[in-house]
Amino acid sequence: MKKFPKRYLKKKKISFKERLFLLFFCFLISSFGIFYLLFFYHLFQIKEIEVKSFFEKKQNVKKEEILNLAKKKIKKNFLCFSSQSIFLANLREMEKSLLENFPQLKEVKIKRKLPNKILIEVKERKPIAIFCFKKNQNCALIDKEGKVIRILSFKEDLWKLPKVLSENGNLKLKIGKTVLEKENVEKILEIEKYLKKEKIDIEKFEIFKEKLVVFTLEGWQVFFDLSKNISEQIFSLIFLLKERFPIEKRKNLEYIDLRFGNKIFFK
Repeated sequence: MKKFPKRYLKKKKISFKERLFLLFFCFLISSFGIFYLLFFYHLFQIKEIEVKSFFEKKQNVKKEEILNLAKKKIKKNFLCFSSQSIFLANLREMEKSLLENFPQLKEVKIKRKLPNKILIEVKERKPIAIFCFKKNQNCALIDKEGKVIRILSFKEDLWKLPKVLSENGNLKLKIGKTVLEKENVEKILEIEKYLKKEKIDIEKFEIFKEKLVVFTLEGWQVFFDLSKNISEQIFSLIFLLKERFPIEKRKNLEYIDLRFGNKIFFK
């Protein structure tokens, strides 16, 4: 067997610079591979957007509108390339955009469903009253915060909700705009709640700066002071009705005025 000199059997040592270059090269290849896998690989490209909605009776925002906006938000561009990677989708930005564009929505939650699906859960604002400007006959559905969530015609009577008329006809109704203070909405709902318990049906409410007039279907009215405690005024009303005006004696009743504290006026 032929023997080689020992000098030929020695392994060539790799220099520090060469090792550093190899590590850097491997890092670049790995990074490019991960980058491509996460942002351009077809498996992680968003192929489905599902909208799960919780709507109140009649839908005020169409699913198609939500989908169209979401599709615009998932596209990202890198130089000459575009990507719809599920990892690039900015869910917070998408949620914010949906709430800004559709003020009828109360909540928006968006989740990633790997490998390529986005789930959008939306909840609409709940209509609690029909608000109308008495002069121009413009009407809208409002929520408990007094915000407009849907524009209605004055004669539209498809919702069995309290009707609130306002004397201020200079304001314009716009979806998302607050037309009634939240505190006043709460007071109206409280009055309706307790009068229902007494089996008194309400035809409508008329709201002024500090006065609230309740029109009952029995034909008589109640005047409330919005600047004072509504619960106390309701208690006084119910006590008076039980003591002085049971159902059989209300046919000649015109109004009850609760705006003057302990002094209650009626006709």
